[in-house]
Amino acid sequence: MRKGLTIGIILLFIGASVVSSCHINSSNNAQPLTRGWLYVGGSGPENFTTIQNAIDNSSDSDIIFVYSGVYQENLLIEKSLTINGEEKNLTVIDGCKHNYVIKIYANDTRISNFTIQNSSNNGIEIEGSRNIVENNILQNNGYLGLSIRNSTHSIVTNNIFQHNERGLCLCLYCYNTIIFHNKIENNTYCGLYLYSSCNNNVFNNNFKKNTCGIILSKSNNNTIDNNTMYLCKRCSINLYQSLNNTINYNNLCNSTICAFFNCCNSNWDRNYWNKPRILPKPIFGIKKMKIIILAIEFDWHPAKQPYDIT
Repeated sequence: MRKGLTIGIILLFIGASVVSSCHINSSNNAQPLTRGWLYVGGSGPENFTTIQNAIDNSSDSDIIFVYSGVYQENLLIEKSLTINGEEKNLTVIDGCKHNYVIKIYANDTRISNFTIQNSSNNGIEIEGSRNIVENNILQNNGYLGLSIRNSTHSIVTNNIFQHNERGLCLCLYCYNTIIFHNKIENNTYCGLYLYSSCNNNVFNNNFKKNTCGIILSKSNNNTIDNNTMYLCKRCSINLYQSLNNTINYNNLCNSTICAFFNCCNSNWDRNYWNKPRILPKPIFGIKKMKIIILAIEFDWHPAKQPYDIT
């Protein structure tokens, strides 16, 4: 009996030592040892020096963490990866005026917490579905901050798009994309361009000082709700050959033209148009039949005060 008790005490002591040792190692290790994590920059002995090298050595579903710094790279991603920067203002991917900064040919990829800048064309190009672009600054790109093509169910949120020609574009058959809580400012042509893209949802975005806020071309059944579009040099929202779009609860303020349409049929309701209104707000456009004629649509219930959209 005494021998068994002694052995039990020894085993209990060894077990407690192992647990204690594991706890100490875990708390002192700044980087997770979980398989599937790769690191770029920083001071870790096995960290990669370039983001592309980490991508090339990764597998689907891996997570790449990028420490703060300036990375002069043009990235090609053909895997389903999560790529996170340490802090978006301090983790910069600079395209050095080459064609693109990041090109993604994959589904289920996530890009977050970077400044993405200085492409001669597009900051990020995506051709794939269920991708997420979150909490980035996309700036000073020659054409688009973000281009998404042939995509379904992607998410664009909490980004800043500034000083590009166009902030972002959904083009050529993008469906069920959600664009929300972005700041889209000071882009020389437009903030958001939808071309041949349907059933997308654009809400709670702030468009400021773009030449045009939102342009829809041959894009149907989209929902544009609870956005602020103001100080646009030409037009807050412009629609061309686009049918059955829903445009509700937006602030359309202090632009040269608040809204214009060309051969469209849209649903306007409860938008705020520069000032409180009681009577329905007429929205002028044109229709092409045998000749071009003036057309009018109405916001039948314009808002009496601007919405608090953050």
